[in-house]
Parts: sequence; C-alpha cells; structure tokens
Amino acid sequence: MEKKVHIIHSSIYANNPEKAALDLAALVDGIVKPFPPVKDGWVCFLNDENWSSGEFIEFYPKTVKLKNKSGNPIFQENKQDVSGVGTHFNLSVPKSRDELELICKKRNLDCAWRGWGGFLDVWLEDNLLIECVSSNSL
Repeated sequence: MEKKVHIIHSSIYANNPEKAALDLAALVDGIVKPFPPVKDGWVCFLNDENWSSGEFIEFYPKTVKLKNKSGNPIFQENKQDVSGVGTHFNLSVPKSRDELELICKKRNLDCAWRGWGGFLDVWLEDNLLIECVSSNSL
C-alpha cells in the first residue's frame, strides 16, 4: 500500500527554544536556524533546509500563541503560562542505541528506554518529550 500522508513539520512550545532545537539537532544530525515569524523561535531541520518540503520541528517560546485571523495564522503575545507535555513526537533516528544514549549523556538530557515500545524517551526540557526509535530497533 502506498503511503498517502506525510508530516512535513510540527510546532511545539519550549522554555528555551534555541537549546531544545540544538539538542534535537544533536540527536538527528539536524540543522538549526532561527524561525523568522516568531521572535526567539527556532527550527530544527531534520534532513534538509527546504521550508516547503523539508521535514522540520518548530520550537516556539511560551510567550507567543498561534491565533486565527480571518483564516490566516498570526502570532500573538501569550499572557497565560503554558505547561505540561501533551504535545510530543516520535522520530526514527539513524543512530544506534549506544549513540543516542551517549548524545543524551553529553548534553545532560534525561532519557530512558521504554521497554514495551522499543524507543528512547528523551526529555529536551522538563516539559518537552521526544521519542527516538533507534535504527537498530527497526
């Protein structure tokens, strides 16, 4: 069966968007750049730097929120404290279990292998979770 849906990017909150993007880039050999529409926003390109078709993760500071304005997205100041970890994602990473663990150790990232899922839970921040599936787990 041919794959019909492909996620191009995801956007998530971070206390320190630049550090979160850099930590993710270390895990996936990504490329980090500022995210132009959002002051203090950062993006981690996962494979290439193509905004229209490249895969990337946007990291927003918790001081902004995305709003609908006549069908167009705009960023506004967020006056509410954003917390929790409801948004997260799972990535297939072309690294071994040992390589992923070593990167986490070097960057002081909390992590643990989830026995039932076969993937590594990596906390980029206390409230920012990603799941990494190692290439030797596929």
